Amino acid sequence: MGSALTFDMASLLAEVRMALPWLVWSREKEDDPAAVEHQAIVYRGVKDDLLVCVTSFSIEDQGFPPGSRGHDGVCTIGRRGIVLRLTRGLAEEAFRIADARMKEDAHV
Repeated sequence: MGSALTFDMASLLAEVRMALPWLVWSREKEDDPAAVEHQAIVYRGVKDDLLVCVTSFSIEDQGFPPGSRGHDGVCTIGRRGIVLRLTRGLAEEAFRIADARMKEDAHV
């Protein structure tokens, strides 16, 4: 009894990866005490019906060297009603793109 809806996860993540440079990125305000404690930085990227949220946060309290960061991310594809958690590598890539874009925009 399979579902009528099936998705190829690798294809969906590849679609997201290709769209990352074209998203309009903004930085979210980090007012949650846990986010502040972990020095979290959250970016949100939007284009058409694709929404990507990525975060970078301190992992020093987990025994990693000073300056170590973790990354996580999620996206929604509205027209298909899909919500995906990004792989760690894709979250890192999305964060690098968003961070670079925000720094470029700050210098304009």
